Amino acid sequence: MRHSNRLLCGFESLEEAVEEHQKAWSQRSSLRHFNFSKYDLLNPKYSILEIKQGRMGHQNTLTNGANCVFIGHNGLWQLAISTSASSKKEFTILVNCGGFYTFNPDIIEEVITTKFDASTYINWRQLIFDDINSLHNLVNAVRTEISQVVNSMTCGSRSKRLCERVGIPVHRDVAFLFPAKYN
Repeated sequence: MRHSNRLLCGFESLEEAVEEHQKAWSQRSSLRHFNFSKYDLLNPKYSILEIKQGRMGHQNTLTNGANCVFIGHNGLWQLAISTSASSKKEFTILVNCGGFYTFNPDIIEEVITTKFDASTYINWRQLIFDDINSLHNLVNAVRTEISQVVNSMTCGSRSKRLCERVGIPVHRDVAFLFPAKYN
């Protein structure tokens, strides 16, 4: 399968592009800087299904300053679509972690176990997976709102499994969010 230069962003191969993005996300993870309590982590606020479109007036620091043009919330989950300066769209799935939305399961586990302990992480993770239907419903709602395929490089194997679990296909560590019209 040939990949466009837009997806490779100057890298020799898709694998190299994914690996470099994963390293950068790990280094930039903002969760390490958030101050949240164990109470906030284990007693999160659940949101109702809501989708907003149009320029959000802020940059998505998780995607290297891309402009967030679409954001949806449901339960403990958030799905954002950002557009870079080159007009490339990509999506990010984020989860509520102590009142902050973030991604990258490996970093989340590291931060929670370092800040608290392994049992706190296990309890938080159970809350998240008990709310997986909210993410599935959010993904389906977003699909009805988009008109073109939007991709995302996964953070790793855990992110890949999460995408697949909620019906987002993944090929070679790139997830593809298809519009509902493709069903």
